[in-house]
Amino acid sequence: MPNEALSQECHMPDLSELEPLKKQVIINLLGFGDEGLSQEAGLYRRNFIRLIDKAITEYQEAREDLLDEIEEEQKHASGSTQGDRILYGFRFIDCLEDCINATRRLLGIVDKLKSDPSAAIIPRQTRRLLNIIGKDVTMMRNVIEHIDQKIQNNELKTNVSVMLKLSRSREQVSIGGHHLQLSQLALTLRKLHRIGLSLLELSP
Repeated sequence: MPNEALSQECHMPDLSELEPLKKQVIINLLGFGDEGLSQEAGLYRRNFIRLIDKAITEYQEAREDLLDEIEEEQKHASGSTQGDRILYGFRFIDCLEDCINATRRLLGIVDKLKSDPSAAIIPRQTRRLLNIIGKDVTMMRNVIEHIDQKIQNNELKTNVSVMLKLSRSREQVSIGGHHLQLSQLALTLRKLHRIGLSLLELSP
């Protein structure tokens, strides 16, 4: 049975409407009002704001590379040269890997903040949802981080991808036998961005 053709659709939701949060921090750069927060919560908040902007930026850049790859593939199918399709594919991998790493760090900060009364602004329902949809992000980050060790220990099955690999449907990525839906990653980032907005609202 022939291999299924690659989907010509992009299944990465567009997150361009999510405003960068660092702009609001820059306005008050010298003293980013941490009054009312514990010292730990104030530091976590600053890092959260930086990381959510980074994660969304890397996600959007990965999405642009995916769109460019699809466009180049369509040109190739119509008889044009292959062009930069492979380059876009590798750039997609690089940006998405950075996005996943930053997203995992954000989930860790949420976990730390939930026990700090001075920053108790994350609804329990949101935390529960992040625990569910964030599990695959955490697993993917851990596999990415330790893939070299898995290779060394001969823990991977034959033909398992050792770098992020986009499915033929272009709906998910996989590495080391683990999978992550791109729509799930986008939903996680939307929820984390909302938390970032709430953290900014704690400023006096």
